[in-house]
Amino acid sequence: MSDLDRTIFLLINDSAAPGLVDLLAKQASSLVVLLLVAHFLCGIVMRWHDVRTALQLGLFTAAGLAASYLVGWVMPVDRPFVQQLGHHLVLHAATPSFPSSHGLLIFTYSVVLTTAGKRRSGFFFFAGGLLVAWARIRAGVHFPFDMMGALGLALMLGMVASVTLRRFSVG
Repeated sequence: MSDLDRTIFLLINDSAAPGLVDLLAKQASSLVVLLLVAHFLCGIVMRWHDVRTALQLGLFTAAGLAASYLVGWVMPVDRPFVQQLGHHLVLHAATPSFPSSHGLLIFTYSVVLTTAGKRRSGFFFFAGGLLVAWARIRAGVHFPFDMMGALGLALMLGMVASVTLRRFSVG
C-alpha cells in the first residue's frame, strides 16, 4: 500500500453522515444488474442489435468479476477499515479490496457500451463509475488504487471485447 494511496484515501474519507454516500456505495451493483436486464429486455422489444450488446455486457461483466476474484485471491489487499484507517461508514465483509467489484461492474458496462458504439451511454456509466468510486472511498471500504485497478481491468476487458467483436463481426 503506497503512502500516496493512503493520503488520497484520507482526503476523501470522512465521518459525515452517509446519505447519498450510502446509497451510491451500497446500491451501485444492484443498479447495474437492473440496467443490464432492462437493456436486454429493451433489445428484445426493439431490435436484435441491442440484444447482442446486452449479451456482450453480460459476458464481459462475468469475465471481469471472475478476473477480479482471481486477482483478489492471488494478491489480497486489506480494506481500509481492516487496517484501522479512516472512518468506516458502510458495513462490509473483510474481503480483499483490490480491485473493486462495484467499480468494475460500472466501468465494464461503460467500456463495453463505448466499444459497441454507444458512446453517450458509455460516458454516462463512466461518470456514474466515478461517483461510485468516490462514494466507496469516502465510505471507507476502498482505497483509490482499488478503483483505479477496477478501471484498468475494465479497460483491458474493453480491448478484448473490441478485438473479439471485430474478429467475429459483431457490433
